[in-house]
Amino acid sequence: MDAGSGKQTLTPLLRKIGRISAVPDKERLALQSIGSHVVRVAKGVALPVPSTDAAAVIVVIAGLVGEIRQFRDGRRQILAIHIPGDTLCTGVSASSVDPMFPLVALSDCGVLMLDAANVGGECPSIAAALAAFERIRGQITREWLIDAGRRSAREAIAHRICEFHARFRLSGLIDGNRFALPLSQTDIADAVAVTFVTVNRILMSLRQEKRVVFRQREIDILDPEGLRALCRFNDRYLRP
Repeated sequence: MDAGSGKQTLTPLLRKIGRISAVPDKERLALQSIGSHVVRVAKGVALPVPSTDAAAVIVVIAGLVGEIRQFRDGRRQILAIHIPGDTLCTGVSASSVDPMFPLVALSDCGVLMLDAANVGGECPSIAAALAAFERIRGQITREWLIDAGRRSAREAIAHRICEFHARFRLSGLIDGNRFALPLSQTDIADAVAVTFVTVNRILMSLRQEKRVVFRQREIDILDPEGLRALCRFNDRYLRP
């Protein structure tokens, strides 16, 4: 784990915010000033937890971060996956993160840790957007519960691919139907609550049907309409 600095790292977050509200230039500059310190975290390492009890905003600026439940027998459930532009712990202390569900880097990643009071005081429009993103996080969680409870494994995996594609697009990270997704098939299995063998079989069938190709941690959606129809995907839950 190491630290760095940079101002271009907030671009995905600002693009997401810009889709739901206008951001004054002075707030953009203020946020860049507040968030100039980047913490780099290696794959498999838990995000550092600040010792302060101050309310925090953690911004993912590179890589993927997962909320994990690890069992003693080696099994694991990935409860959420956060991409660049996503925010965590908005309005609460980062030290209040439940140690049973740590935030872990699913790939090499970078995060910014901001003081929520500074964001609220200097960037009120951005703070309002972050509150909206918290509601969206809740909506995503509900869809993941539906994946686990009522969608078939095939539908759930197709739905998850469609969701990641939509989320990357909303953050301005892709333009098209191909995007990097640095997850293994084991990661996907742990996120959808199925076996590795099931994920492998379903991805092979989607490839044979010329709907999706997943190779070298990259997703290529060959038939977007067909994939969305397969799982009845509607991205409304990704919007406030």
